[in-house]
Amino acid sequence: MRTTQPAGKRIPWREVTLAAWCGFVFGCSSSHQSTTTDLNQLIESVTPAAVLQAPTEIAASGHGEHQLHASEQTLTLTAAVHTAVNNNPSITQQLSRINVAQADIYQAARIRNPVFGTTNLRSRHSDDRPFSALNLMLSVSDVITRPSRLALAQKNAEVIHLEVAAEILALTTRTQRAYYRYAHAKHSAAVKAEIHAVTALTLQLAERFHAAGNLTDLELAEKRTTAAHAHVVALKAETDVTRTRAQFAELLGLPMSGQWQTTNQLPTATVDITPEQFLAEARKNRLDLRAAESRIALLGEQYDVVKWQRWTGDAALTAEQERETDGAKLLGAAFEIELPVFTQHEDEITRAQAEWADAKAHHRQLQLAVENQTLTAAATLTAVQRQLAVYQQALLPAQADVLDGAVRRQNYMLTGGFSVLERKLAQLHHQADYVDTLGEYWATWSSLCEALGGAATELETEQLPEPSNREHSMPSNNNQNHHHH
Repeated sequence: MRTTQPAGKRIPWREVTLAAWCGFVFGCSSSHQSTTTDLNQLIESVTPAAVLQAPTEIAASGHGEHQLHASEQTLTLTAAVHTAVNNNPSITQQLSRINVAQADIYQAARIRNPVFGTTNLRSRHSDDRPFSALNLMLSVSDVITRPSRLALAQKNAEVIHLEVAAEILALTTRTQRAYYRYAHAKHSAAVKAEIHAVTALTLQLAERFHAAGNLTDLELAEKRTTAAHAHVVALKAETDVTRTRAQFAELLGLPMSGQWQTTNQLPTATVDITPEQFLAEARKNRLDLRAAESRIALLGEQYDVVKWQRWTGDAALTAEQERETDGAKLLGAAFEIELPVFTQHEDEITRAQAEWADAKAHHRQLQLAVENQTLTAAATLTAVQRQLAVYQQALLPAQADVLDGAVRRQNYMLTGGFSVLERKLAQLHHQADYVDTLGEYWATWSSLCEALGGAATELETEQLPEPSNREHSMPSNNNQNHHHH
């Protein structure tokens, strides 16, 4: 598969993600070192052998410092991914999940502290010595269930590590999609602004023809309608730029009012699709699929543990020393256990079984969603690529030739200025359609990357030439006598 990026260079997305993630954690507390290592290994497990190191300015800076640097620069797609991984608050939320899982491991490994008790009883009508007792109670059930509790907590932490790593990679694909949406909005707005400018020039020329008596009131009204509609479309395009910038800024963790910018145009693209290859790659690389599979295994083990623990109940061992009123000392032990007579913890079994079934259903649903998203995106990408090929190889060059011929005829005074302006408008409308098709391509490409867990962006890229779009001078307004009715 081949595609293009604006700079014509290969962008190793998983290396970029891993580098940015390392840079973020270097600015955090050292208490996260083991967590960082585990996450890096998870991301690296679906990464090519060569892993980029974090840029010096990211590794040496804290969370807020990188935000200041990013807000003052023009962001490439690679820099946008770095910025999102470093700044997006969801990363901190995901890190908190890992901390909670570590706390669960500690709690599972803990045995309740021994309970020490003392008793001192004195008779109110006797001079005998008081009765006294000392006892020390230890929970036996905690000791018995500790290995199973600890194993489940550790496996749950592994699942959460997978889920967190999957969320980090998902953030990169969401950032990629938002980057291309913003670029598409700016590219489309520029074309529609040019359409508005041409319609305004057409209206200005029409008003002069109308003043000279060479244009009817109806024709002038039509030109005004066209110009007003083009103005509304251009204003809507500007609104779309604002909206997509806000969505992009939210993912970057930057204020949309900052000075940062991105490219103003979408790159051209071609792609050769092999859906079956992509489907196998998605099944191999999707960390959320691996997390779902691991959670099924975890909940299955948890269900088995609940089934046998239902009969144990609470149990305790007590060591006790007593001194009777006559001075005799007694030393012994006691054992207490809950008898499952009135309840056998059916509620816990039902809950564990339901959670296990829910995890299985979620995994099946995720598998189906990944397969459908991958195949749909691959098929759509192929179809859109064919449309782009028609634009690049036929429609836009032909439209440029039409405009070129119209300009030559106008220069020889064989036709009027309106003819050239109408053909220029037709060219711009086709250019706008082409930009929208490019936007659809990159949106679909981002969906495919998301379906593949980001793996598709590892593939080689190639820069292709822009389609022909020759510039032509606008017709002058002094050709009024060559307009024919």
